[in-house]
Amino acid sequence: SDLSGRFTAQAAAMYRNLLEELSAQGGRPDDIVSEKVFLSDIEAQARDLLRAREGSMAESTIDSGAGPALSLVEQPPAREGQLCEVQVYALVSLGTTPVVSRNLDRLPPGCSGRSVEAGGVRQLFLAGVTGGGSGIHPAFSDQADGMFLNAEKVLSGEGLSFRDVTRTWLYLKEIDADYTDLNLSRRRFYAARDVRPAPASTGIRGAVHPKDRLCGLDLRAIAHDGSVDVRPIHAPTMNEAPAYGADFSRGTRVTFPDRVVLYISGTASIDTAGRVVSAGVIEGQVDRMLVNVAALLEGQGATWRDLVSAITYLKDPRDMEVFRRVCKRHGLSERAPNTICVADVCRPEWLCEMEAIAVIA
Repeated sequence: SDLSGRFTAQAAAMYRNLLEELSAQGGRPDDIVSEKVFLSDIEAQARDLLRAREGSMAESTIDSGAGPALSLVEQPPAREGQLCEVQVYALVSLGTTPVVSRNLDRLPPGCSGRSVEAGGVRQLFLAGVTGGGSGIHPAFSDQADGMFLNAEKVLSGEGLSFRDVTRTWLYLKEIDADYTDLNLSRRRFYAARDVRPAPASTGIRGAVHPKDRLCGLDLRAIAHDGSVDVRPIHAPTMNEAPAYGADFSRGTRVTFPDRVVLYISGTASIDTAGRVVSAGVIEGQVDRMLVNVAALLEGQGATWRDLVSAITYLKDPRDMEVFRRVCKRHGLSERAPNTICVADVCRPEWLCEMEAIAVIA
């Protein structure tokens, strides 16, 4: 069909652009350790996407078996006519500090992962974890429980636990129906393992592959020799998420020997009592969302200029221009590395949410 052909052309161009930019920064495809692809129709596009990806990287990542932690999620790009986008995280060996990486093995079906070690610190990147199995269609709660258990098995095989996890991404096919059950499953799981403080997180609407999976999980974890400090961060403009049943930190500060990385959780238009600010008004919600994200950054000595990646979720793509206008007012450049996609947020009243990663050298 015309739509399928247009998607294939966009996917091929997307990977050409990615490889050109990676090369311009001194990197190679093998340096990519995590990759997230945003699709407008995951069931119709997943196979064509993987085919286009393999064609682009055939001489490096695919053939060497050194693939990244790869996540496919149905969160349509908000720009009109755009059918797919990709975000990658690459670690390039510079100077005298080598980067040693390997693929994780003994993974659940559909899951991928990468272990990366540099400077005595080992980071784990895991993507595409789901619950259930082939031909099995358990209820959401059972899938969510299985998802956390599957991730735990991978971590355990690497000598880690959920207490070593710094960041999670949780995708729900039907967030309005299932977010409460996700929180209950996560709370039981974390309580049984004394995971506190809970890692930074985003819980958002996003269909994953295959289509019978009702939820999916990506995560990052760190193993180290004591040279890394990990702690939650807060903002005076928001209350803490566990107060309303969602066990995650507003953000996580990871202090490496040579840099500080800030993981900002999915952040919406919320106040210090946990109430939605400007319900139904997109301009007011974007304004408060940016106030909250900026407060998290500023509390750690960072600004918008320190962002290395962001994802903004809009409930309605027609709100893109309002979002851009308010960003300009807040000093957030349009050139900031920000994927803007369409996804329902965890409360029906919320019209937008933003997550970010910032690095302070």
